[in-house]
Amino acid sequence: MSQPLSQQDYNSLLSCLLNALNQNPEVQKQAEAYIQSLDSRPGFSSALAEIVSNRDADHSERYLASVHLKNSIHRNWKKRVSQAAITPEEKAHLRAKLSQLIPQDDNQIAVQVALVYAKVARFDYPAEWPGLFNDLMSNLGSGNPLTVRRVYLILHHVLKELSSKRLVADQANFAQVTELLFGHVWGQWCSDTQLLLAGLPAGLESATPAAQPQPLLQSCERWMLLLKILRRLILHGFPSDARTLAPVAAVHSCCPHMVAALQGLLGVRPRGRTLPRSHLQAMLDRAILKLLKTLGQVLEVHPWSFHGAGVLLPTMEICTHQLIEAAEAATAAGGPTAGGGGGGGGAAAVSSQERRLTLCCALLVGVMSCKAYKGATGSLDTSGQPRDTSRLKAMAAEVRAALQTFWAAPVTHGSVHAAAGGPAAATPGANGSRLVALVGALVSCHMVLSKSDLEQWRDCPEEFAHSHGSGAWQDSRPLAAEQLYMALLQAYREVLGPAVASLLPAVQAGAPPGTPADSLPGERLVGVPLQVLHKDAVYGALAAGAYELHDYLDYRAWLTGSLLQEVSDASAANKPIRRRIGLVAAANVDRIQEDDPVRPALYGAMLGLMAEPDAAVALSGIGALTELLGDFSFTEAPFAPLLPGCLQLLMRLMGGSEDLDTQKQAFGLLNLVIERCGEALRPHVMALVAALPALWEQAAGQSLLRIQILEAVQRLLNLSGPDSPAMYPLVLPLLGYSLDMRQPEVSEGLLEDGLALWLVALRNAPNCCKPDPAAAAAGGGSASSSAPLAVRLIPGMQSTLEALLSPFPALSAIAESSTEHLPLVAAILSSAALVSGPALYGAVGQHVLAVLLAVVGNVSERGMLLIFPTLELMLQASPEAAAAALQPVLARLMALVLGGKESSLVVTNALPVLARLLLAAPQQFVALCGAVAAADAATAGGGAGGREGIPAELSPAEVVLWRLLVLWCEQFDSIGQAGARRLCALGLCRALALPSRALLGLMDLLLPPVTAVWYETAGGGGGGGGGGFVSEGMPPSYDYFSAGMRGGDDGLEEIAGPALDSEEADGESNRRGQLREADPAAALQVGAALREGLAACAALHGGPNLDAALGRLDENVMGAVRDATASSCAAPAQTAGAAAGAGR
Repeated sequence: MSQPLSQQDYNSLLSCLLNALNQNPEVQKQAEAYIQSLDSRPGFSSALAEIVSNRDADHSERYLASVHLKNSIHRNWKKRVSQAAITPEEKAHLRAKLSQLIPQDDNQIAVQVALVYAKVARFDYPAEWPGLFNDLMSNLGSGNPLTVRRVYLILHHVLKELSSKRLVADQANFAQVTELLFGHVWGQWCSDTQLLLAGLPAGLESATPAAQPQPLLQSCERWMLLLKILRRLILHGFPSDARTLAPVAAVHSCCPHMVAALQGLLGVRPRGRTLPRSHLQAMLDRAILKLLKTLGQVLEVHPWSFHGAGVLLPTMEICTHQLIEAAEAATAAGGPTAGGGGGGGGAAAVSSQERRLTLCCALLVGVMSCKAYKGATGSLDTSGQPRDTSRLKAMAAEVRAALQTFWAAPVTHGSVHAAAGGPAAATPGANGSRLVALVGALVSCHMVLSKSDLEQWRDCPEEFAHSHGSGAWQDSRPLAAEQLYMALLQAYREVLGPAVASLLPAVQAGAPPGTPADSLPGERLVGVPLQVLHKDAVYGALAAGAYELHDYLDYRAWLTGSLLQEVSDASAANKPIRRRIGLVAAANVDRIQEDDPVRPALYGAMLGLMAEPDAAVALSGIGALTELLGDFSFTEAPFAPLLPGCLQLLMRLMGGSEDLDTQKQAFGLLNLVIERCGEALRPHVMALVAALPALWEQAAGQSLLRIQILEAVQRLLNLSGPDSPAMYPLVLPLLGYSLDMRQPEVSEGLLEDGLALWLVALRNAPNCCKPDPAAAAAGGGSASSSAPLAVRLIPGMQSTLEALLSPFPALSAIAESSTEHLPLVAAILSSAALVSGPALYGAVGQHVLAVLLAVVGNVSERGMLLIFPTLELMLQASPEAAAAALQPVLARLMALVLGGKESSLVVTNALPVLARLLLAAPQQFVALCGAVAAADAATAGGGAGGREGIPAELSPAEVVLWRLLVLWCEQFDSIGQAGARRLCALGLCRALALPSRALLGLMDLLLPPVTAVWYETAGGGGGGGGGGFVSEGMPPSYDYFSAGMRGGDDGLEEIAGPALDSEEADGESNRRGQLREADPAAALQVGAALREGLAACAALHGGPNLDAALGRLDENVMGAVRDATASSCAAPAQTAGAAAGAGR
């Protein structure tokens, strides 16, 4: 452990704290380094606490010491005693010392002290510091107002820290703290509330801010701290009644007073007069916001108690009144940005009102979207008891009835109809209702672009578009108003649908279609006529509620009658309408049929928006086209003439913008164009390929954009098909970068897309090899089977093949570092084996082997199942070359199968791989048994599992073969897929021809599975072709793994997007078809294979020995053998003896 701080260290620390604030960077760095070196030494935190408590020290020095104290405790308090810089004795000293730091005059130091309290409390309460809250509460009786405020500040931060702990024991401790503190905090808050309501009117009337009473400001500060503490206790000190349905007494006692306080604070300003802006007014605004926020959070956590306390409807009435009153004030002032409520002017007052109205919208949204009020039962905690939802449903019905009555009540404001913009008058059945009035206020005022919105649009169009398109609605009044409008429209569609639809003719009368926006009379806001702003808001409401308004609005008539006309007005004053028309078109894509003649005009109009220099308008066009092209009914023919222009605009947008979100949207549309336009895009592929390198360089450091580029290249490869080598000058550098694990962007997501790009390139590659009949004939085949597929390189394709295989060194490094992308790696190996044949192992065999060795035996069960089809395909495509090159992998696989530690699922799915090896390269299979025996004496000795009674005269390799065949037969019935069973049966037939004495002793195990498969494939009939591969449709190597095995579980990434689409690429499909047609296992019949195996066994071991082995079979099995061998095709001369032996 480090030496404790000495007095000399303490003095040095004092000077370094001052030097850390020095303007000289070198002095500052040296001081900070010295302070950092003391952090791990005992006594450092205590020294800092002493400096903070020294009132004679420099203020900056004390503040910096308080910050270091907080950070040091955060880093070192919880460390083990052997590693800790703070010993248990020092911790006890610091806990006692903290009480001396409470009365801080400086607010900044006081906050740091409170945070220190919170950090220590998180670690030590209640085990090491049980008296924390009693000690704090004892300081409240000091009579010092400063000390009282600091104690409440500390309580706020401590409770905030403790409430974030989620363990059950920690929550129980917090409930005990709530019981301890609630009474005092609640009583003090009520007392301060009365003082505030009594003193605020006179305080606000003070002529100057300096004349306002300081005690009132201090009381307001204390009141807000107490409110924060109360909110924390109510929210976290009691179980949510949405889960328990039990009333929370604290909500019933507190919330009515909070609502009354909110009403009092809202009415404390005199109406009709503007007061000078002051600190007290700012405190009043903050107090209102804190109350609204508290009520909204209590509603979210304790919805039933909130309703049961009788405050749900009064709170809703307050919020509704605020929103409607603000709309009336704006209407009276002649614009959408007028303030309301009689508050002081200036930007601060407007900002405060914006936040207040946003919170009002958020609270009403919380009511309308509350799952408990809708009767949702998912959150109920029944504690193991049967769930009884009848009480919940009755409570939800009661709330719904109350809400229905509340919204149907008449509004009491005189000018609401003007504020509502007409919907109340347009709906006779709901004339004057609070619901219609509120929606009118939302559309006519709160959803209208304000002056600040228009200024933001003018100064930074992209920022405006993104903040208003996908921003957090809780932070924006227009977005919160739209969210509330949508919640009301969804809940009361029948009432609001006609009212909202009736707004369209009203706003079109004020700004008729065909009338240039620049020529409209009246007031303007940042150059935009108010009529245009109101029309924009109504269009936004109709777009947001497109689904709900389907039956009340004829969109096609609106589109052809005015929208297409209005979008042609390119004046600056009409920008809001042009932007909004793009959003309207995107929201109503499903309303335009596939063969509608208006589609080309709509495409052209949206391209016109994309051509707009204003980014906000262009982005709305991109969004609309993205929805139009992504629509199920999209066809490429109407869009094809506009395709060149669309591509040019996209290239210009992607090259001209530096905003990430803008480029992502443009790239998203580009990928969609490539995907949906198909053949119409083919003439433009190389133009796109030529433009992408510059975009790639421009996107340096932006991994999300580069992912989009890689996806676009994948789609272009899919489109190019066999012509894809023309794109290799672009593809190969992209692969080199995106597969390089040393690049920082690769770990941020490029790797997966780089692998997908390589896979797509392999699958779309033209054939590099062609069948070699001479080599196939030399490879031979049995009389009843075709020769294995043999291929040779096509002249002139060497460079293409080298390019496709060049990333393999990187693949081995990727596989060794992580198995996350195993589905892609397995697919790449399969496609590479198909496209290159035996050349794969001559060119990059060591890297292929490294990849497979990194996988086999080192991944989960799911990963093993994913790699088996790849291994089998490689053995099928190049039997001799793959078997020789992959011997270490196959030996490991055989050892895993025999080791007894793998699951039955892994073993049964590994057997077809071994069967493929046995069929394709029996000599390699025999050599593999010898290699496994040499590498693992336990396996060769037959120690684990298997059949007892292994003949002693067997060699170690024969023991391995014996044990493998025994396991093979034991697991045979666990193989569920028909193709896999047939392949494994053929493998057993081929095993009969192996030169081992072990076979004669295993006839009773080997033959029953073979005859069972013969019955399954031949249907038990005696017709010709018994056991032939007729009905499965694909060879065994393809049908025993479903498409669901691509990935997605166990942390393995699923193949998706263009890589998934490339499965149907012409090159890949043709190569798989050739392999399937040339597959010997597809043509080999089970009956014939059994005849051949028995004939070979008789030739190796003698007919009498075979007869003796067959004589030990059960009569039923022997009969099945006779049927299988007799029903096969006419046997050649060399198999006649075996057939006769089977007959005997």
